[in-house]
Amino acid sequence: MYLNVLEVPHLNEVPHLMRKWLLVAAEAFCILMIAGCGKMDKIRLTSFELTDVTPRGLRGIKAGALIGVENPSATFTLNDISGSIYYHGIHYVDFTADPVTVKKRSSGKYEVKVEARLADGISLLDALPLFRNADRIDPAEVTLDVNAWIRSRGVKMKVNLEQERLDKIINMVKAQSRRNTKYEQ
Repeated sequence: MYLNVLEVPHLNEVPHLMRKWLLVAAEAFCILMIAGCGKMDKIRLTSFELTDVTPRGLRGIKAGALIGVENPSATFTLNDISGSIYYHGIHYVDFTADPVTVKKRSSGKYEVKVEARLADGISLLDALPLFRNADRIDPAEVTLDVNAWIRSRGVKMKVNLEQERLDKIINMVKAQSRRNTKYEQ
């Protein structure tokens, strides 16, 4: 099952300017969760719920989300999660997320705290036209850098995504969800 995070009711309460960038950061985080396990084709993202959004001055926000995950494999932890969001090659947003541990052979919701801020050199006035037109942005024009450490069974692995297009990430999540639906039938 692919969860379309743009249709989650809680997001309607979030100011429109913040919503698009929160979703980009959340999708990047979900990719890291999928990559955290040897049986990655069987990990399933089951839900996404934005729990809170707090402005951090004029340049940033802090948000909390509950991400539902079914993990049929070993426990894994995501640490040192950070990244950047680019639009047409221009660095607009930096984000970080708190560490998260996903339990082995379980299905549950995991709280994720993400902090996002405008990149150095980008003013609120520079970003305003981009945020105003967020619904018309083509995901192929947005790229991400994401870095994290995944630890599972005493093994630690560095994950780096550099200039990964958002449309490819979205398609990968969709494909993973379709594979999981086939396993259930």
